[in-house]
Formats: sequence, C-alpha cells, structure tokens
Amino acid sequence: MQKLLIITISSAVAVSYKDCLFNLFGNSLIIKTKSIETDDFTIIENADVYLVATTSSKYFDYVMSKIDKNKAVLIRLTFLKNIPYCNIY
Repeated sequence: MQKLLIITISSAVAVSYKDCLFNLFGNSLIIKTKSIETDDFTIIENADVYLVATTSSKYFDYVMSKIDKNKAVLIRLTFLKNIPYCNIY
C-alpha cells in the first residue's frame, strides 16, 4: 500500500489535510502526518509521497533536506475548512 506523509508547521493543519485526503482516498492509502510544532524531524519516515506545506516557513529548507525531493509535492495553498468534499466543518 502507498504511504503519504503530510508535513506542516501546525499539527491542526496536518489533521485537516489528513481528514480531507482520507475522505477522498479512504483506506486505499496510508496517510501519516508530521508537524514542525509537535514532532521531531531528526529522522523522517520513508513515504511514497511527501506533501510539504512548509513552503513559506523558515523550516522549509530543513524539511526538504530530510526527505527525497523527487517524492515531494509542495502545497502552496491552504484548504478552507468548509469545502464539502472534505467534510471538516
């Protein structure tokens, strides 16, 4: 099964992205989260895809140094919490 790791600054944002993606993909994908504010970035677990939402942060270069850049997808926008397909109101 494919694994996706969501990397954010805020743990609350990570959970929002995870909930939205789970509603889209269900159990066909393993979705994990890691946030700057709550997690240790000494070692980042391997994933098939990394969704990186720290692009405007001072931590961006540090995060990118810890992952396979060929597997990184940079999130340059933020989901609104009231998007119907996400069901996270």
